[in-house]
Amino acid sequence: MTPLQTKLYWVRFLASFGALPFLACSAAIVFLDNPTMGPFGTAQNVLSSYSLLIVSFMAGILWGVYLIRSNEISLNLLLISNVIAVVAWAGFILLPIRLVLLCHAVLFLLLLYIDRDAVKAGVLTEAYLKIRYGVSGVVVASLIVAALSF
Repeated sequence: MTPLQTKLYWVRFLASFGALPFLACSAAIVFLDNPTMGPFGTAQNVLSSYSLLIVSFMAGILWGVYLIRSNEISLNLLLISNVIAVVAWAGFILLPIRLVLLCHAVLFLLLLYIDRDAVKAGVLTEAYLKIRYGVSGVVVASLIVAALSF
């Protein structure tokens, strides 16, 4: 395996592994009455807090892209990443859980759109974007299904 293939393998593995809590919580919300995730609380609370974490993590990636390659992309990723993280947090604090999940789904789509622009600018790779499309599809679908299920 080349170094790039190795990196992409780990990105795919970790991104897929990171999508599992979205799937598990969403499935619990859809198929169980009053689902709890053991000591972590209700599936709704686990899903909304995990979603906040991952939205913030994905927004943080934009900081890195900005710091390393800001001359190559027209978007101010430093500002955008902060706005996305703060909106995700404010939604988590202020909105009912159903709306939090929908808000986070929209933010994941926005992050994917920004990544697509970064690929067009040559800042991120097509292979990375392909992984993001698949995992983001699972994440967004899980959030929407969960939000519409309670």
